Amino acid sequence: MHPLLTLCISALEWFALLTFPFVFIGYRYRQYVKKIIILSIIMSIISLLLHYTNLHLTIVIALQMILIFLIAKPLFKMSSLETLLLTGMGYGFYTFVHIVVIELDLLLLSNSIVYSEVLISNKIYALQFTSFFIVIALSLLIYFFKYHLTELFVHLKLNELNKKGKIIIYLNSFLTYFFICLASFVMVANELRFRYAFILLSIIVLFMIFAVYLILHNQFQKKRLIEAKKFYFDQEEQVSVYIENIQKDLRSSYKVMQKLFENNSYELSKEYFNKHILPKSKKHQNLEIETTIRKKDELLYVFLINKRKLANLLGVSISTTIDLTDHVPITLPHIQFLSNIIDDLLFALYETTHYQDKQIHFKLSSTKNHVIYEIASNIDFDKSNTHSKIYDAIIGFKKNKAVIESTFNPLVLSISCEKLM
Repeated sequence: MHPLLTLCISALEWFALLTFPFVFIGYRYRQYVKKIIILSIIMSIISLLLHYTNLHLTIVIALQMILIFLIAKPLFKMSSLETLLLTGMGYGFYTFVHIVVIELDLLLLSNSIVYSEVLISNKIYALQFTSFFIVIALSLLIYFFKYHLTELFVHLKLNELNKKGKIIIYLNSFLTYFFICLASFVMVANELRFRYAFILLSIIVLFMIFAVYLILHNQFQKKRLIEAKKFYFDQEEQVSVYIENIQKDLRSSYKVMQKLFENNSYELSKEYFNKHILPKSKKHQNLEIETTIRKKDELLYVFLINKRKLANLLGVSISTTIDLTDHVPITLPHIQFLSNIIDDLLFALYETTHYQDKQIHFKLSSTKNHVIYEIASNIDFDKSNTHSKIYDAIIGFKKNKAVIESTFNPLVLSISCEKLM
């Protein structure tokens, strides 16, 4: 085989191998494609050099798995868990497709040719190209139809996996490596009966591996749904608490006015009414949100509706501006942090009597790599009206590697978060 042609085909194989897990799990593929190409070229050169040695195929594959892990981790700037998951899934799935292609060729076209002869013939080029096109075609289908393991990805990226989840992924990744070694052993087996038994075992192992990832994804989806419902009900409960507080405030205010009237203090009554009651009267505002927001993110839509209801109740005007260039799913932790900030602002504005115009401006925009939340209000946020939830939310955003710019007189927050997908 010509070394240059072998190198090119090997690079294509490594490219397909790495593309599949990035697309399937839900990473922003365009952000990593250049690094995937670089790693594919590096690994194809290493593979070519290893195959020129006298090492057994199983040892060569084991070395490849170790080397791709060691190179990918600093290149992609990922944790060991992410790197292990990506490299293992990609290598395992590509190996499975390649075995199926070779066995179909043997079964349908080349019954008279033994497996070891296929490996040294020129037909291997056609088999490699076929495997490459199948994996790339599947990756494109997943990419365009958006069938990603998004929940698994979010938990990996935000480091929200508990100890049990991490152990499951580590064990599953090592099971993937076991499948790859098993598959490499199958490749050099000559006895048909023996080889087909191992092929069946390999397929069972691979389906077990992917079943674990799908189960994890579904479990995380259910967990997110439960958390979202709980968050929604908590918000509804909070509205009830605010209503109770308003009723208490009104009762107290009316008692004060009653005493003033009883003492014939009409001027003081008028002044008290203007100062303590009128500024807290509700200002009607449109509760409708653009339907395009609902299509882009259901959770964001519910969040904005809820905050407008609360703002209307507390006599605060809240305006929203959404400028999203594409579909940007907002994570539940981000919604919770934003909710804490706006809730504290609403309550602080409600309690502030010397502001006639009580406003909050919320803007959500996106760039190529970031989602930006901007929150502004005409309230001066100093020590006298410090609310811990706002600072807790800022700390929460920082833990999620957000870049925050803030001023507190008046309050202006700009929170830039890296896009996950």
